[in-house]
Amino acid sequence: MMSFLAPGMLWGLLLLAVPVIIHLFSFRRFKTVYFPDIRFLKQVREESATRNRLKQWLILAARMLAVFFLVMAFAQPFLPGAEKAVTGSSHAVSVYVDNSFSMEAEHDGLSLLEAARQQARAVVNAYGLDDRFQILSNTPDALSQQWLSKEEALDVIGLIETGPEVQTISEVTVQQFNMLRRAGDAEPAAFLISDFQRSTTDAISDTSYAVTCIHLGSRSVANLAVDSAWWESPVQVNGEQSTLLYQVTNYGDEDRKNMGVTLRIDGQVKGVETIDVRGGETIRDSISFLVQGTGWQELELSVEDYPVNFDDRLYLSFRPVTRVRVTEIGFGSTDRILPGIFSNALFSFASVPAGNIDYNRLADNDLIILHELDDLSSGLQSSLEKALRAGTSLLLIPGSTMNLQAVNSFLAPMGAVALEPFSGKRQASSVNLQHAIFDGVFDRVPKNLALPFQQNGWAIKPSVRSDGESVISFADGTPMVYSMPAGSGTLYLLGTPLDQAHTDLPGQGAIFVPMIYRMALLSKGYQIPYLIAGREQWVSLAANGSAAEETVATVSGNGEEFIAAVRQLQDHTEISLYPYAREAGFYKVSADSVSKVIALNADRRESQLECLSVNELKELGNDRLAVLEGSERFVADSVLRLRDGRQLWKICVILALLALASEILLLRFLPV
Repeated sequence: MMSFLAPGMLWGLLLLAVPVIIHLFSFRRFKTVYFPDIRFLKQVREESATRNRLKQWLILAARMLAVFFLVMAFAQPFLPGAEKAVTGSSHAVSVYVDNSFSMEAEHDGLSLLEAARQQARAVVNAYGLDDRFQILSNTPDALSQQWLSKEEALDVIGLIETGPEVQTISEVTVQQFNMLRRAGDAEPAAFLISDFQRSTTDAISDTSYAVTCIHLGSRSVANLAVDSAWWESPVQVNGEQSTLLYQVTNYGDEDRKNMGVTLRIDGQVKGVETIDVRGGETIRDSISFLVQGTGWQELELSVEDYPVNFDDRLYLSFRPVTRVRVTEIGFGSTDRILPGIFSNALFSFASVPAGNIDYNRLADNDLIILHELDDLSSGLQSSLEKALRAGTSLLLIPGSTMNLQAVNSFLAPMGAVALEPFSGKRQASSVNLQHAIFDGVFDRVPKNLALPFQQNGWAIKPSVRSDGESVISFADGTPMVYSMPAGSGTLYLLGTPLDQAHTDLPGQGAIFVPMIYRMALLSKGYQIPYLIAGREQWVSLAANGSAAEETVATVSGNGEEFIAAVRQLQDHTEISLYPYAREAGFYKVSADSVSKVIALNADRRESQLECLSVNELKELGNDRLAVLEGSERFVADSVLRLRDGRQLWKICVILALLALASEILLLRFLPV
């Protein structure tokens, strides 16, 4: 027997009287036309009147059917299934309660999270004591992977609080469907209770199970958010100006003018900027400051906004570079090019001949330069490999009479790259401005910038398996300068000796000097400015040998203290703050002799507070998706009617459209 989710809409069937009234009372005004003799038209008039009456009755029927099926669609009819009545099977019910930060907003005087909890209780109470339940939220929980009794499910619902984790709707349904597949013969049911933010609500492609969405009401809240920030230079140097780039988005419709952006370091204001952001606009700007001090520093970039403020502050941590240790190993070179580049007090530069190397201290350097390399002994190869694993970077400048076999045997284990002899002359054609070495050095390559040539020497041959990239390239795409990761450091390769007979690269000061300078700075390693709360992210703690294999990393911050997860990789140690660190802010990590500060920020996907309407949500779904919106009593009543039934409202909409189409066809093509 057919039932209805919204039986009150059936009062709309009274509208069936409208097409009948139109049919009975024709409002068409006739014009009298005098004709001298109508006896020849009598037969024609009788035949036309019969066809006209038939056409009018068919049009009336089409109109009444269109109104009927349209009203039925709004009443949401369904056919209850008979399986449960026959088999007496229980239900397996999966209920998702959205507990992201957006659920802290209020609607009709109640927080959305509390409204979601009430709706979840209404769903659970609509089922029996023999049914089993999965209660799921964005927060990972062992109980979310277990079937609970009705009483246990109600208790778990009451414990759900907002958290930093964010999941898309499709990610949630994957977890629900995996659990329902383990339900055996029980009747499956899946419910999603959320505000359905536009940023996290995507289509559900899997149609294995029917899903019911309980919509908590649409809203539009103005919000100004600091989306992200990044350094103009990958390394911040003590005593030098540094520039922080940032992005701010106005998620509201109204323009925001004269909004203050404040930069604080260790709690002290270091810069203030004023910005204007139009409604719906995203802007990028920058703020500069003087880097001072040593050790880890805590940077906060903020705007003032109300009422949503979880995304008004962005936290970053960084450690200024105070001393870069560079060692040049000379293999017969007598030029003084490199000492001039590293004459700044920032660098601790040493130049040693190849026969006077302290192998045990090579790993203490940030950058090692093999200048005019002619041969690699097994002892030097072993020490260089150890230094690369410890995070040291290596610049290889070949000599003209280099032992190619020894060098390629050294390169082979590090990546798919080799050197080959090259004869002839060629001109470099491009500089990779996207590479970290030149990032921020040029906005674009100046028209008058002379690029270097190469006369004989060596050709760098990366294979398709290489994960390196060219820094300077020739016209055929082969690199003149190449970089690739090696161990925990970076390997830089030049294809030519630096003497004037082979290249004029050292004479191209606009390219050569910043290239070598940045290689040394980048050897300090890239510092991740911040992590995202609610995500499992691993960050390097120490290079191999700096932390014990059984490292214990203690973390403190935001009034919490815990032991972080640690994993020891071949080249370094990594830690993760997930899932213990849940609030945005700074967390200090201590492990053996290693310490660092990690910044944590809330997921900015929650910043876009615009929600999908009920109709938009239906359009995203499939034929097994139902959408409910209303009080807990309405939801509970709807669940009782839906849980064993088949929805028919879409069929009613199709039939209404067919009735309207038939009316149009009758009016246009049926002759009178």
